[in-house]
Amino acid sequence: MLAPVFFLFCPHLSAQDNFTVRNFDEANGLSSNFTEALAQSRTGHLIIANKGGIDRFDGKTFEAIKAVGDTNSLGYITSIHTSEDEIWFGKFNGDIGVLRDDITVTGLEWQGKIKHIYKGQNGDLGIFQIRHGLLGQR
Repeated sequence: MLAPVFFLFCPHLSAQDNFTVRNFDEANGLSSNFTEALAQSRTGHLIIANKGGIDRFDGKTFEAIKAVGDTNSLGYITSIHTSEDEIWFGKFNGDIGVLRDDITVTGLEWQGKIKHIYKGQNGDLGIFQIRHGLLGQR
C-alpha cells in the first residue's frame, strides 16, 4: 500500500544528484491517505486509486472522479487501469467497473479484493483477485 503519495521530480537519480520529494495527502486535496494504485491517463494526468475513490492529479491540484449525477465517491478502489478514454477500476469488495466519459458502467462482480486489472490491446480483460487468482473476461 502506498500511503501517503510521494512524487519524485527528477530526470535521473545518482548518488550526487539532488532531488525533491513532496508529500501529498488529504490536506492537499487527496480523497484518502490510503493509496492503493497509480496510473497515468492518455492526457498525462496521474490517476490515483485510494480508499476514498479515484482522484485525478494534474501536477497542481486533485480532482475526485465521480459518475455523472453522483455526489458520492466510487468507494474503496484497490486497482486501476487506464486505456484510451476508459478508467477500469477494481474495488475492495470485488466489484469491477469502468468510467467512460464520466459514466460508470459496472456488472462484473467477484468476492474479495481486486489487486490488479489489465486490459489488453485485443480487448481482453485480465483481473488478479485475492481469492480466485487470475480471472479473464472477454
